[in-house]
Amino acid sequence: MTKNLILIRHAKSSWLPSGRKSFTGNDHQRPINERGKISAKKIASYLNKKAVTVDKIYSSSATRALQTLKIITKYSNINHESNIKHSLYTFESEKLFKYIIEIDNKYESIIIIGHNPAMREVCLNLIKINFNDKLHENILNKFPTCGMAFIEFQCEKWNEIKQNCGILKNFVTPKLIS
Repeated sequence: MTKNLILIRHAKSSWLPSGRKSFTGNDHQRPINERGKISAKKIASYLNKKAVTVDKIYSSSATRALQTLKIITKYSNINHESNIKHSLYTFESEKLFKYIIEIDNKYESIIIIGHNPAMREVCLNLIKINFNDKLHENILNKFPTCGMAFIEFQCEKWNEIKQNCGILKNFVTPKLIS
């Protein structure tokens, strides 16, 4: 029995009107920008091409994550009911990991749309370390916006997941898809 986890970092967001260094707005309400919309469509297209199926999609409640979710479900064949969670609006890997191991065991394959650095750190903590692997090296370098990691676990329950037990099946970015 396996569990499959797809981690997707939200699409590129806007820092308008003042730019990232002097941004004073509400971070939770930042929308995705035009580049983000294009990237999310590429990810949706990739999911279609690979005929990815999932049982459930979980998303952060942040605007940029919700907009990413909307585009992915609109342009892909993945149209399962989504579960929007404010608790996934986190940048802490420990909170994201806790969320993952508490997922209902009736779901075999899920997507989580969230934020860095939590996405990158959880991914690196969960996968088996293989420093000769190009996919692993790519994540070590960067988990960019709309980056997507496919991790497989040989277990029956989500709470059986431990550090370095997952197999990184793929890591794709909009840039790699182009």
